Amino acid sequence: MRGRTIIFDYVNGLAGRSEAHVGFKIFRWDDVEHPNAPSHSGAQLVMMIHQGSSTDNAFMETRHEISIHYYNPNDGRELHVT
Repeated sequence: MRGRTIIFDYVNGLAGRSEAHVGFKIFRWDDVEHPNAPSHSGAQLVMMIHQGSSTDNAFMETRHEISIHYYNPNDGRELHVT
């Protein structure tokens, strides 16, 4: 995805915290095709979510980390949110 790197634990690091690596889930879609959104055909989408599931803290924690990266090579549209 155009050289974008997902930085695990970035937001937590800024807050002086750290989360277990196993809590990070990555979802990636390449060459997106959808009949209701033809202007996104060929786009790339990556989503990283941190939702721990290995400790009881995972269900009590009120802050979790999410990153979304979208790139459409057809017209150069980009979106990067953390």
